[in-house]
Amino acid sequence: MTIADHSEGKRVLITQSSLEGIGGSEVQALELARYLHGIGCSVTVYTWMVNESVRALFLDAGIQVITSDMEESGTLRLANFDLIWVQHEVLPQVFFQQFGVVGVGPRPRVVFSHMSPYSEVHLEQPYTYDLENRLADVIVFNSEGTLEAQQAYFSPGDPRLAIYPNPAPMDFVNRPHVTRSALRKVLMVSNHTPAELLQAADLLRSDGIEVDRLGDVTKEANSLATPSLLDQYDCVVTIGKTVQYCLVQGIPVFVYDRFGGPGYLTAENYEQTARYNFSGRSEGGMPSLVHEMNLHTRNIPDGSTLAHQILDGYESACQFHTSRRNDFIRQFAIDGAVERVIGNMAPEPRHLVGMDGDYTDYLRRNSQMVQDYVRSNQLATNLDATFYQQQVQVFQGERRSFTMDDRTILLDSMQAENHIDIPAGDYGVCRIDFGERPCLITDVVVSGVVPARVSISSNATFEDTGSMFFLSADPQLYIETNPRGAAINVTANVYPLEHVPSRPLGLVADRIRRRQVAEHAELEQWRHAGNQPLVALAMRVQRKLGSLKTRVKYVDHS
Repeated sequence: MTIADHSEGKRVLITQSSLEGIGGSEVQALELARYLHGIGCSVTVYTWMVNESVRALFLDAGIQVITSDMEESGTLRLANFDLIWVQHEVLPQVFFQQFGVVGVGPRPRVVFSHMSPYSEVHLEQPYTYDLENRLADVIVFNSEGTLEAQQAYFSPGDPRLAIYPNPAPMDFVNRPHVTRSALRKVLMVSNHTPAELLQAADLLRSDGIEVDRLGDVTKEANSLATPSLLDQYDCVVTIGKTVQYCLVQGIPVFVYDRFGGPGYLTAENYEQTARYNFSGRSEGGMPSLVHEMNLHTRNIPDGSTLAHQILDGYESACQFHTSRRNDFIRQFAIDGAVERVIGNMAPEPRHLVGMDGDYTDYLRRNSQMVQDYVRSNQLATNLDATFYQQQVQVFQGERRSFTMDDRTILLDSMQAENHIDIPAGDYGVCRIDFGERPCLITDVVVSGVVPARVSISSNATFEDTGSMFFLSADPQLYIETNPRGAAINVTANVYPLEHVPSRPLGLVADRIRRRQVAEHAELEQWRHAGNQPLVALAMRVQRKLGSLKTRVKYVDHS
């Protein structure tokens, strides 16, 4: 009997420090949640902070996401779950007091997961003193190399240590790829494509090979690779998680990125490459991220070498991936990977020991400290997060210059799409301030009065085709209505200039292009008309009259 046979109704909590973007740990949490939900489990995800577009990925799969600042986080109970899968050693603070009273009574099974060997990635290490030793039923690592790097944190021969190899969802397994005899289409999947790969891509294109990058073909932020997308390509150039997708699907994969890599997988390099999670590294220990990148810079192949390797090794890569696909499925398909971790747990969870008041108080303080650090670090590095934490303010007065006596309305934090209700009142001008940073505002719509009775202006540095570019740190939108002070609703899309998403940026660029085309056509019409004798005569007369007026003004002034 497998885990899927007795999972119906099981309650699972998956924890993660942040869901602000799509990276390795975020994808693992999402795919595990989807899989467990699909086999009948009730799945909840707990995190310190979440981006709404990432939350939508979970909600679309029927999975609730609870953040530490939500009221629901205080109502979580250990007894409400059968399994807790912990990433980044994140646990709801309300659990810490509950640990102290659980004692030898029933409790959920607990799995701790570690996904990086790098010394700089502190959250992927067991940073909380003795937590996993006291609480974990199983401790998993995404590869043998990661386990090797963190082995010193655990007792030698600890039977709880296991490999959960960054597995691929069953959708990839169920869509087998049919290799083609000739290489025609290549996909590059990377968050940091090195220059030599970009050069190789240009050379391949000059040979008639179509080369795409994932971000260019998906068009949307936080887009994930899908089986149908990967199946369109003959070869995928990537590292890490996407390699497992290709392995179970049967797509030739060329392993190379910022740490270098062996290129196409072969019988000779496969075991070593898999040991280090297909990262491109070839040495163990607890590596430094910076040191590994510096090592690679000493021996970087040129783009021509990589292009030749991609072309020349394609046929043998097809044979290797086709012949070994069933082995890869057994190793990397998510159903088997989950079964090996959860299905092999002891019949009863381990008794909790050492969870006294002093230790649980330490857990609470340590958790809060790390949470505060992660939040501040995310805000410092995530331009979108800091931008949309700004407040929208509405000012109402008699004229465009406002005083302290004028009415001010403070609204919620700004969104990409803003809907603002402004009540009727005794004022002539309404001003909306969208934060205090340079931005792009598009698609401004004022409803509640007829368009002819609305006047919209701004302090934008320049405006084109309804898009307002604010280069100063004080974007202001002015609205006047007739009758004055009417109740209105204002919608506006607002984006930080540092990061305008591809879709609105494309729309704005298209609007500007169409306006340029129209202006060019109008100019050509004038040029053509200027060649007509009658029009040319009228233009000369107009210039003469203009010159005469100038001379008259000059004489009058004298």
